[in-house]
Amino acid sequence: MTDFKKLENFLAQQLKGDLRTILITTDENGNYELFGKYVIVPTGTGYYKVVVNSTDEHEFGTVKYAVAWCTFDQSKKYREARRIKELDLKLCSMEVDIAIHKKMIKNAKDAGLKCIYSTKLQEDGIKKKIMLTEINSYINTSKMIQAQRFEQKKQPNFSHLR
Repeated sequence: MTDFKKLENFLAQQLKGDLRTILITTDENGNYELFGKYVIVPTGTGYYKVVVNSTDEHEFGTVKYAVAWCTFDQSKKYREARRIKELDLKLCSMEVDIAIHKKMIKNAKDAGLKCIYSTKLQEDGIKKKIMLTEINSYINTSKMIQAQRFEQKKQPNFSHLR
């Protein structure tokens, strides 16, 4: 029996059980399925929609934030999941503010207005950096949670199929 066939048989048996709760897969359309419960679908507008059990929907600016949200939600860490969603929305809003302030600087004729818009742009950059630091800490925590799950579900013979 080939290694591929062994792996296929193993996955077919395990997908009915515990392995499905830690599995993350992707298909040819760019959709991700996580933990047998969440599906992340690109919206075509640069955003990603998370569908939970085909009923509940959430939208995120990046796949990374969507995956982190799913990990926290699956782990019943709802406060962290809610914060990821808030930070994602704020970061999307901040990107718009930055674009507006850049355009205002470019179009301003008065030196005083350019100075004001430059200050606003600097403030936006500082706020964005703070939010990115916070959301990255949540992403790192979600990676640790996922690694712990993989370790807990690790099969002793999984690394060697022969």
